[in-house]
Amino acid sequence: MFRITLAALVLVPFAASAQKTEDEKNLYAIGFLVGQRSVQPMKLSKTELKMVEQGFHDAASGTKAKADPAERQDKLNTFAQSRAQAAAAKTVGPEKEKGKAFAEKAAKEPGAERLPSGVSIKR
Repeated sequence: MFRITLAALVLVPFAASAQKTEDEKNLYAIGFLVGQRSVQPMKLSKTELKMVEQGFHDAASGTKAKADPAERQDKLNTFAQSRAQAAAAKTVGPEKEKGKAFAEKAAKEPGAERLPSGVSIKR
């Protein structure tokens, strides 16, 4: 997956142009999916994304890595997980509060009964 990710990131600069051939559409789709699945969850800044693009470009062009990915694998995993979790927390926190408010309101409706699990039902 890591190799596919790197291969797809090389295509990012070309994605802005219109895709006319089937190959161009397929290549763009690879880049899009890698970005969507591997990079987007980390919510990178524009500067951070440029660093990812540079690493991708260096790998694809055969340039020697400026930081050895094999040596950094554990740190890469930790980094990606922590960034994805931080991004998710920004979404989950407010949604969880909305869910609690909705559940409290539902429990107070006439005929509602709160089960031991916390679920409210109306009979």
